[in-house]
Amino acid sequence: MLLRGLGSAGAEVILINSLNPSRARRYLECELRALRQASNVDVIVMGARGDYYGQPLSLFRPFLECRVVAFDAVLGLYQTFVVDRQYDPIDSTAPWSLHLLDEIALQSSDVVIADTQAHAQYYTSEFRLSRARARTTYIGTDDSVFYPRPRRGRAETFVVGFWGGFIPLQGIENIVRAAKLVSGEPDIAFVLLGHGQTWNGIHSLAKTLNLSNLRFEPDWMSYEELADRVAAFDLCLGVFGANPKALNIIPNKAFETMAMRLPLVTADTPASREVLTNRVNAFLVPVGDPEALADSILELKSNPELRHAIAIAGYSLFKERFTPAAIGRSFLDTLKPFVDSSHD
Repeated sequence: MLLRGLGSAGAEVILINSLNPSRARRYLECELRALRQASNVDVIVMGARGDYYGQPLSLFRPFLECRVVAFDAVLGLYQTFVVDRQYDPIDSTAPWSLHLLDEIALQSSDVVIADTQAHAQYYTSEFRLSRARARTTYIGTDDSVFYPRPRRGRAETFVVGFWGGFIPLQGIENIVRAAKLVSGEPDIAFVLLGHGQTWNGIHSLAKTLNLSNLRFEPDWMSYEELADRVAAFDLCLGVFGANPKALNIIPNKAFETMAMRLPLVTADTPASREVLTNRVNAFLVPVGDPEALADSILELKSNPELRHAIAIAGYSLFKERFTPAAIGRSFLDTLKPFVDSSHD
């Protein structure tokens, strides 16, 4: 997303990466390459995506002879592994160590890029980060993969879909309980795509509730296959967890839903309110409230005009603000004042 967006916005981008099977060597190789490039670039962006985190790279900040270092803080180690996923580490110092790594990365960077304003505020309060250095660039999604597909003919079943990594912030138990509440409606079916930390517990809950209207599809699929699968949904679900991280993020699946011109239901949080308007471009429900979620599904099923209006408005919002090109322009606009001031 950022690479495509920055390129389309006119920036010259040098990708520093390593495919070394050793994580320690990957970090070392990336850092050595960054050190060689530092004097030739205006900005170095330390990424934090997937299995690769930018926080350890910040330890080398004093040696990076470039004008600006930006930290892409979409994934905070402490908030992800301790606050949200609540992993029980063997080493009791691990939470403290993750918090310290986050703090070093945030404090040593010239600008910190958060994925929502709520997340930026979290970083300023939790890690004493200057609010002037915390900026927001929304994540958007890849419109070459997620785009509107032709709708199938009218089907007998109204399909409500969710996809994700089954992590706590997603609050999938609320989806399962909502499925139970609408189980008297024979023409509503739920499909849950994905697998992860909470999958076993969610699957057990569904068995306990004896649900016949909910199906799990835990098999791995490519990004492209996922988009094709989502195209069959009549209604798409975001996240509904009540933990602190859930309140600070707008999930990928929200942008993916809008990009496919499908109606979205997700939790009403400070982060979602930054870009979404209830009953205009999304249907927002109270956090952790399966009854409200069930009511929203029933209302949207019975009101195709509202579903269509939400889908169209969401798609218009995505095209305006959350395509790779729009994200690239926003990211450059965020970085420009810091680069300009470094010339003074």
